[in-house]
Amino acid sequence: MKVPGIKKIETTDDLIMVLFFENGEIRSLDFKKEDLSGSLSPLKNKEFFKKAFVSDYGMIEFSGEDIQLDPVGLYNDSIEGDLRNSKLIAALKKVIK
Repeated sequence: MKVPGIKKIETTDDLIMVLFFENGEIRSLDFKKEDLSGSLSPLKNKEFFKKAFVSDYGMIEFSGEDIQLDPVGLYNDSIEGDLRNSKLIAALKKVIK
């Protein structure tokens, strides 16, 4: 399957990235659950995380750092839908606290 290009992204203080693909799909990736070590460790900082943008080459990049995230990996690691609007996520956050 050919992965569609990313049209835009939105990020949250909770390290969730919502991906809007050119084919109309909306997918989300919770970076709190990802291994953010080594070169990806700056992504743990929510202010830095919010600097994400879609580059001219279709990669996700971050202002001021040489970090690039590939759309194929993001697509494969993400889940369908917008996690920001999920009542389930809100309920889980209450349980985890």
